[in-house]
Amino acid sequence: MNVRNWLKGLALEEYADSFSENGVDASLLAELSNEDLKDLGIKRLVDRKSLLKAIAKLSGEAEAIEPAHNLDINSQGERRQVTAFFADLAVFT
Repeated sequence: MNVRNWLKGLALEEYADSFSENGVDASLLAELSNEDLKDLGIKRLVDRKSLLKAIAKLSGEAEAIEPAHNLDINSQGERRQVTAFFADLAVFT
């Protein structure tokens, strides 16, 4: 993956030179932290947050954070009968 093109896709291509000058490539992206992005010269918080979200999405961490709703409706499950009992104990003596 080309980091410059990736940044361009995020509309953050202004930081591409800083990434290349510091040797940040696709294999190093997943290791970047907020402090690392500050060291790279990314001063705006919104830009750092956008980059961290995009990095998490690349590395698959975003899927781990979101709850999984992958229930297979067609799967064969076990059916059990359930009995419910309701009682009014308000006048019990």
